[in-house]
Amino acid sequence: MNRVELHAALFTGAAVTATAHKCARILWAMEKRRRPYHPLRLGNPELARARKQCYSRHEAEQLGFALTPVSKEVSSAFIAK
Repeated sequence: MNRVELHAALFTGAAVTATAHKCARILWAMEKRRRPYHPLRLGNPELARARKQCYSRHEAEQLGFALTPVSKEVSSAFIAK
């Protein structure tokens, strides 16, 4: 058995389980929210970022803080270090 065949033999079950789990999560969400499947919502980083920003803003307001956007120059100065 070569490396590819060995990998396929060892990890096929995990791939099947992961695919079944993903399908179950999609079906559960469709049933719970009573909405059709929308593939663009899965794995969309812009939507995830927007949700995270909204949640962070809400949490900050509850604690008495206000979040303000930072300019690109300031943020790049901190990232470069």
